[in-house]
Amino acid sequence: MNWELTFIKALQAVASPFLDLFFRAVGELGGDIFWLMAIFALFSLGRKKQALSLSALLLTSFYTSYALKYVVGRPRPPLELQRLGPRTDPSMPSTHATEAASNLGYVARESRRRWAYLACSVLAGLASLSRVYFGLHWPTDVLAGFGLGLLVLASYIGLIEEAAKGLLKGLEGHRAARALLALLTVLVGLLAMFLTPSYWGRPSAYIGGLISGVFLGALLPDQAKLRNPRDLGNLLRTVFSCLIGLLGLAFSYVFLAGLLQFAGSALAGLWASWAGPKVLWAGKRSKA
Repeated sequence: MNWELTFIKALQAVASPFLDLFFRAVGELGGDIFWLMAIFALFSLGRKKQALSLSALLLTSFYTSYALKYVVGRPRPPLELQRLGPRTDPSMPSTHATEAASNLGYVARESRRRWAYLACSVLAGLASLSRVYFGLHWPTDVLAGFGLGLLVLASYIGLIEEAAKGLLKGLEGHRAARALLALLTVLVGLLAMFLTPSYWGRPSAYIGGLISGVFLGALLPDQAKLRNPRDLGNLLRTVFSCLIGLLGLAFSYVFLAGLLQFAGSALAGLWASWAGPKVLWAGKRSKA
């Protein structure tokens, strides 16, 4: 751990207001707020497959990284090195690094362009490095998180993606099966509410409600086609839909608790994944 301590101190020796701002911004690529914005925007633009994939990756990265944190039980860097925080929960692996690697890896894969793979790799690396810069993680924490994120992505692509796509396609025209799966979605959210430890970064009711709302909305009937974000009307509607969803989540997070928080988060997720796009684009033809 001596070299890791030396590395953190060397990185912080070049700290400046500009680097603070830069690493705060790039660090959001490993946080849930940025990816929730992206997921909500994808739903608004009719890209349900990508929205659901990022939702699944975000959840899997969150749960696997937090579970491993408490299995490994590695202490954080000393409090005097933590420039944000302080944080006293376990350190390895870094959840930010896990989420950045898995989600940006998926973005690069969907783009299928060489420059996207390079850009996403650099951004994921910088998001991971930000956690070391602010003294919140040891270097090996972010390396472990980065590797875990790639493992989560590979597992999703290899084991889940095609099966989920086939399931959604098979549900077309089967109302009873769709209703049953919708009920199971709500039950999974409730299980997440009651079983997720309260010290895992976010309130369990908030997480459970968001799971229920987002995936329930994705199961509801929707004839939306792809929408071109270059169209000003589509762009403004997307921004408005995302803002309403995020404000609903913020209200639920700050002012509600327990079942009320679950319901508030569920409604925000349902708005973003189904109601918002349906209402805001009612009667408007989509331009792909």
